[in-house]
Amino acid sequence: MTEADGKVATPLWDELRSRAEAQAASAHIDDEKAESALLHELRVHRIELEMQNDELRAALERVEEVQARFQGLFESAPIGYLCFDATWVIREANGVAADMLGIDRDTLIDRPFASFVTPDDQDALHQHRRAFHGGMRQHVTELRLRTVGGGQRPVRLDTVRAEGVAGGLRYHMAITDMTEQHAAMDALLDGERWHRAVLEAAPDGFLQADRDGRLVSVNQALERMTGYGRSELARMRTADLWADDCGASCAAMVQRAMLGEAATFETRCRRKDGSEFDAEVSLQYHQFGAGRLVGFVRDVAERKRPAD
Repeated sequence: MTEADGKVATPLWDELRSRAEAQAASAHIDDEKAESALLHELRVHRIELEMQNDELRAALERVEEVQARFQGLFESAPIGYLCFDATWVIREANGVAADMLGIDRDTLIDRPFASFVTPDDQDALHQHRRAFHGGMRQHVTELRLRTVGGGQRPVRLDTVRAEGVAGGLRYHMAITDMTEQHAAMDALLDGERWHRAVLEAAPDGFLQADRDGRLVSVNQALERMTGYGRSELARMRTADLWADDCGASCAAMVQRAMLGEAATFETRCRRKDGSEFDAEVSLQYHQFGAGRLVGFVRDVAERKRPAD
């Protein structure tokens, strides 16, 4: 037996020593494996974080690109754009909206939109806003805006409700200047009034009828010729104007006009009192709207009366 480190070496000691060294070696290997696995997980996690950061940077760049594109469209749009909060206070405006109102854009911000609507159209704005209380997501209204200097501008408001955005409920509004459209409509109405005045003053009778022959418009001369009032003629058809024995030939001429041919013919027309008069009728069919048969009726009794 030998003595090492003050202990007597025995076979049992040698066995215990060997087992301890084996366990220590095994524990060292296990520690190395655990450390290696932990380092591997840390490296994987670091790579995942780097990849997530790359994706976030790419997503941020895409958001910034979309935002820049939206801002460019917002500023360069040919119509006015306004954004409101839930109380209809202006939070954003583009240059066109500011130009419409003749006011600096910065002055628009934090102003209630109602302050720019004419007094006569405040009710229209109220109804426009009220429409969204019933759950409507989009609404269109025409009204007039006040401009600097006391002027007015007719506009169309196209508003949508935007929910789930930063800052809570918002409203986005597109404003279209309707000045030219209103001017064109006024000119059209003026033209229609002028033509109506000419037709009313014409010595020949004038009529318009739909495809079924119902009279939809007449002038004073036709009233005088037939003895019917305008409300009575509005309940009649072209066939009611012809004398009984001329009905078939007149119907054929009406059909000819409906097929696109100009039809001019002489016939006899019937008055309200049952008497008849000789007339020259000119008919044409026009394809505007639902289609209209347009005609002129001339009393030719004087022309057909034999000379003394």
